[in-house]
Amino acid sequence: MLSQDLHGRAHSKSGSDKGDVHSSRTPVPFPDYVRAACESIAPTWPLDQFIAVNPWWEEVGQSIEHVAAQAKVLSGASLLMPKEFYLGALKDGRISGESLRAASIEQQQPFTLEDMILRLERVENPVESVKLLPERYDSENTLNQAVSLKSNVVHQISQYCAAYFDTHHAAWHQDRSNGFYGGWRIGLIGDRGIGFLVGRTDLKMRAQALPAHADELIVYAFKILEVPEDLRQAYAFALLGSIHGWASWCAFQRWQAYVKPNVDHHIYELFAIRLAWELLLDDNIRGPNSVHAKLLEDLRNASSNINKVIEQNKALWICQRALELTYQNELIRDVRTSFQIPQKKAPPAVQAYFCIDVRAEVFRRAFEEQSESVQTGGFAGSFGMPIDFTPFGTKATRPHLPGLLSPQMSVVESCENPHLNKSLAKRRQARLSAKAHWGSFQALPSSAFSFVESFGIFSLFKLVRNCFPNYSEAPRTSHEGLFTKETKMLRRQLVTKTENTEETIRTRVELCAKILRTMFRTRDFARIVLFVGHESQSANNAHASGFHCGACCGQPGEVNARILAQLLNDNAVRLGLEALGILIPPTTYFLSGLHNTTTDDVTLFETEDVPPTHLADLAELRVQLDRAAHQCRLERAPKLDICTQGKDVTQLHKIFKARANNWAEVRPEWGLVDNAAFMIAPRSRTKGLNLKGRAFLHDYIAHEDANHSVLELLMTGTMVVAHWINMQYFASVVDNRRYGSGNKTLHNVVGGNIGVFEGNGGDLRIGLSQQSLWHTEKLMHTPQRLSVFIEASQEAIGLVISKHTVVQNLVNNGWIFLFQINPDNQGISRYENGVWRSSL
Repeated sequence: MLSQDLHGRAHSKSGSDKGDVHSSRTPVPFPDYVRAACESIAPTWPLDQFIAVNPWWEEVGQSIEHVAAQAKVLSGASLLMPKEFYLGALKDGRISGESLRAASIEQQQPFTLEDMILRLERVENPVESVKLLPERYDSENTLNQAVSLKSNVVHQISQYCAAYFDTHHAAWHQDRSNGFYGGWRIGLIGDRGIGFLVGRTDLKMRAQALPAHADELIVYAFKILEVPEDLRQAYAFALLGSIHGWASWCAFQRWQAYVKPNVDHHIYELFAIRLAWELLLDDNIRGPNSVHAKLLEDLRNASSNINKVIEQNKALWICQRALELTYQNELIRDVRTSFQIPQKKAPPAVQAYFCIDVRAEVFRRAFEEQSESVQTGGFAGSFGMPIDFTPFGTKATRPHLPGLLSPQMSVVESCENPHLNKSLAKRRQARLSAKAHWGSFQALPSSAFSFVESFGIFSLFKLVRNCFPNYSEAPRTSHEGLFTKETKMLRRQLVTKTENTEETIRTRVELCAKILRTMFRTRDFARIVLFVGHESQSANNAHASGFHCGACCGQPGEVNARILAQLLNDNAVRLGLEALGILIPPTTYFLSGLHNTTTDDVTLFETEDVPPTHLADLAELRVQLDRAAHQCRLERAPKLDICTQGKDVTQLHKIFKARANNWAEVRPEWGLVDNAAFMIAPRSRTKGLNLKGRAFLHDYIAHEDANHSVLELLMTGTMVVAHWINMQYFASVVDNRRYGSGNKTLHNVVGGNIGVFEGNGGDLRIGLSQQSLWHTEKLMHTPQRLSVFIEASQEAIGLVISKHTVVQNLVNNGWIFLFQINPDNQGISRYENGVWRSSL
């Protein structure tokens, strides 16, 4: 039965293990079938912290094939590309015949290339998804409304949610004294126009009859709608699926409450609001041919229809698997060649650690080609710093670590001259306040014409200026309201929770030791050790933070890199590390930098503090970084339709800078598009290979991780983050209507930072825009699941899998593919249902 399947899945979640990724499981006063539906929704983060999320994260306890079929039947969502995509891939060679045969054998349904093409071209009648009451009435048009009921219901709920959750944008705020559901009910009673729009002249009377509390409404509505107990869970899933964007936002409220810890019921009340609309539109007609009977029939057939969709999708899943196998086989061949590439042992002059972000793969490759003395490593972009950051003179504290975790330490900004701290902070606050008032004045309806008349010449100047190329550096949001000369007086520092100096130093030493050991950098330090965070630069981009560092919760990685370098240059910290067996020679100096992934510039920080003994090293480093940046631009230019012929270094650089500052540019860079693999291995396994910016690269040395603690950390944390990124791109491609954000040029920001509408209404849009995935008609991201390659023993990998349900679910249920690299015999094996099988 469907209800039994869903109920069982709801009680075997991926986040139940101690140490695994958390998921809220706070008991609530709502029926189990409502809880199961609400807990199936993954969170979406706000625009200022727009990190990637697997939108099916709460359902990874089921096979991906089952989740796909269930989503299709209950909400019309898709986890697969249309058959035309796979037909094209079969015909143009993106899916090889070899991979198709292997994929079909895996499914015990051997197909030749010709057989599969014929199978896909055969017309099949797709199973229809559950139609809720608004859709049923729309199809029969019984209420003679001008606009579809489905659209009206979504629009009304969406506009209310936007007003209720807006705490930043609007001058007027929704009254929250009656709660989320209660405020909606009162607002609906007072709405004079909605009844006309939905063709219900008695809507006000019906709204007044609704129970005042969400939990009471749910019990009442199911009783009046006469939905049998065994059909309620499917109904609940379908209802939440119809307002999935706002359900995801409410799931974020629940996620945040769980971190504190606290209890949050917004998603349950959203469900009550959507269920209430079924009650409000119900025509009260019962019988064999009624709309009500057809709804119940849909719900009754849901379980069998899920099985039908699973059967119908088998050919598509074989093609999807073959597409992934084609890439995996190419990567396996490349990795095997790495064993034959001689690794030069020249002593490094520079050791540079970059974020594992796929864009860093391109830069690291180019940087290493500048000199044999350059050595690069990959490490999570937060650099192991469990921090939040508060910019100078503000209370705008932001987390700078993966969204799965909570900050344990804080970083603040202060002025070098303590006597200027208060005065400079006041000046900044005054400027920010004036800007906020100015923005409010511009937004007031009464000032619309007077603003243009009074300040039109200045507005015209700004408009004309925006029409010319702009080559300025990336603006720092954290420095808004400060002049450049003022920002140069600021210093960032890690604040302590205790005044005990010894305890403070001990905490910092332990943190640095943990980070260095996870980096496998406890000896053989170069003269310069560089930590490079990353940021993206774009103008007029609501989703800008989504192109920054996902490991820093959608913020640039600057703060994390700078604080780590600062700590490791501290003599007290170095002495403490020496006592722990980590000897950093006095000839080693730590630097921090920031890689601008749009322009490929690398900015170095605190270079004025570099000792005279290292100035020549610094000068050489700058030259090498500049050369590497130019090489990256040459490689990236064709995908951005930038012609490089006849352009020197300066000219090409200016083109990339202008692109980054162009307020009309819809795709300043391609972000993490086409990401496909995660390598947990020594750099020697990938050095010399062109991975085309498709792989996350994290250094790992198995023989230095005797208790497998680092491997466990990587597989339960970093691998999950990489999976979330991979699935965000996957979901945004396979179903952009539901899991993406549509046309970027139509975006309107909701609530200052909540999310976007496409146009002026509809559901809240989550995920990536079409322009981040397509170039005109060409798809730039290949939708495929993450392939994880780990150079460690099968026993060590298996031990981590056995300890953590979240890893078991990801691997065993088809959400990721896991491979083991064996350096002893140069073999590569794939983990499949508890068994290692040799690849190729």
